[in-house]
Amino acid sequence: NLLFPSSYSGNLGVELRQPLLAGAGFEFAEIAGPASARTRGGPLTQGIRIAQINQRISAVDFDLALRLLVRDVHQVYWQLSAAQAAHAAELEVRDAAERVWKEMAANREALGGAIIAQAEQTYLEAQSRVEAALAEVYETETRLRRLISLPPADGRVIQSEAPPIPSPPHIDWRSSLAEALQSRPELQRQKLQ
Repeated sequence: NLLFPSSYSGNLGVELRQPLLAGAGFEFAEIAGPASARTRGGPLTQGIRIAQINQRISAVDFDLALRLLVRDVHQVYWQLSAAQAAHAAELEVRDAAERVWKEMAANREALGGAIIAQAEQTYLEAQSRVEAALAEVYETETRLRRLISLPPADGRVIQSEAPPIPSPPHIDWRSSLAEALQSRPELQRQKLQ
C-alpha cells in the first residue's frame, strides 16, 4: 500500500568488517600501515618501513639517473672536442690545398691545365670535408646543449676548455673496485628490493 505509485523499491543493508590481523601489534602496523585506513576499505596503504624502503629506492634511482647524465655529458663533451679538433685539422688541409692550387694556377704555362685541374679538385674535396666536419661539430654541440638544457642556438659556441689528457692516469684498481661495490647504485637498489 503505497501512498504514491512507484517503480522503485528501497533496500537497506549493513556491513561489518574485521580486517585480518588488525590490531596485531606495533610491528605489523609499522609494516602494513595504520589500521584505520585498511578498515575503511580504502586503498592499500604502506607502513613506515615500506615507505622508507621505497624512499631509499627512489634515492638510488635518482643517483643512477644523475650518474648516467654526468657520463653522457662527459662523453658528448669530449666528442665535441674531438669534432672541433677534426674541423681545425680539415681547415689546415683545405688552406694548404688552396695555397698549392693558387701557386699552380700562377704557373699555368709551365704546369699545364690537367695538373691545375687536379689541384683544384683536391681543394674542392678538402672544402667539402671541412663542411662535413663543421656539420659534425654543430650536431655534437646540439646534442650537448640538449643534455645540459641549453637552447639549441643562443648565439654562443661551446668550446672545449682543455685538450684531452694524452696518457691515462694511474688508477688503484683494488680501492676503485671496493668503492664501486660499496656505492654502486644498481647494487644498492638490488639490496633494497
